[in-house]
Amino acid sequence: MRQLIETALAAAPREACGLLAGNEGAVHTLMPLTNVEHNPEGCGWRADSREQFLAFQRMDDLGEELIAVFHSHPRSATYPSERDVEHALYPDARYVIVSLLDPKTPDVKAFRIV
Repeated sequence: MRQLIETALAAAPREACGLLAGNEGAVHTLMPLTNVEHNPEGCGWRADSREQFLAFQRMDDLGEELIAVFHSHPRSATYPSERDVEHALYPDARYVIVSLLDPKTPDVKAFRIV
């Protein structure tokens, strides 16, 4: 959890994004990805497609599977936005959001978006 929050804080004021991989629902590997969304306000995220491909290859090499997709909300609550719901491409994965509304006490929640 600490590494996830540190990843979100390091990306601020832009949104962080990445994948969480593991086995049987337990996360073993955090895979941060470059956010290639070029929104001047820093809102929104889109993972670098090449990095995402390599992350899935790494999961295969490690014998792991996708557990969750994560991203941060630097200036909003820990709840999926309309855009988050529209772009939820993995119905079997959880979607983890790290809110940095109060950077001293980040809020982390997971959602199932089907």
